[in-house]
Amino acid sequence: MYDLIPYFLGGMMILLGAYMSGSLQKATKEELRNDENAVKKTKRNGFVVIGCGVVLIILGIIKGTL
Repeated sequence: MYDLIPYFLGGMMILLGAYMSGSLQKATKEELRNDENAVKKTKRNGFVVIGCGVVLIILGIIKGTL
């Protein structure tokens, strides 16, 4: 059961990052939606979250093979 936690959390992080990168206006704070730099930062942070989720899944796979 505990072996599945990295896969579940990694998958949720990938979904969150996809949401942040895909729907920029909804993922950005309401008062910052008109600021173009804030929207770009949200998109960049979405890709960072996707990368962290992938790393978490890879670490789960490595831990499972040891």
